[in-house]
Amino acid sequence: RLAASLGELDKAVAYQMASIEQRQQIGHQTGIAFSLTNLGYVYYLQENMELAYYFCHQSIILSHEINLSVTASQALCIMGNLAMLSGEFATAKRYFVESNIAVPISPGGLGWAELGLGEWAKAKRFFEVGLEMMLKEGNRPVGLDAIVGFAHLFVEAQKAQQAMKLLSLVLTHEASNYEVKI
Repeated sequence: RLAASLGELDKAVAYQMASIEQRQQIGHQTGIAFSLTNLGYVYYLQENMELAYYFCHQSIILSHEINLSVTASQALCIMGNLAMLSGEFATAKRYFVESNIAVPISPGGLGWAELGLGEWAKAKRFFEVGLEMMLKEGNRPVGLDAIVGFAHLFVEAQKAQQAMKLLSLVLTHEASNYEVKI
């Protein structure tokens, strides 16, 4: 994950593949599932949708076999994001709902899916939950994602100035990473 966060995606793929191979040799199923999800995430960052989907799907199958709900939820979130990139908002929503059933990771994905479906009120509620998570749990990336979601809602409401104010908060925040790419 470190190589991926540094933008060294080819190295990240090589590390995850080596990790899977080593874990297969010792039969470490939990580690394999985790690495499959990480590999899916790296391919998602590379916008290689086919491989991202494949490795996340493999992780979900294995995670269900060995009862790893957090790892399965993470892989489902990635698959939701893949569907979002393809404009398949209903499919994305289904993945995000399934992900959050076992382990509520982030309401943002559901907010973005609802936004894509034109369900502004539902999107707003999910973004509000994201802000609550930031305030209660200190989960800044979830809160920043929610703020970007609110900015999109302001744009839809023809309130560009308010949207720009929110986006400027996100762009200058120390915890901002993914949000600045939007």
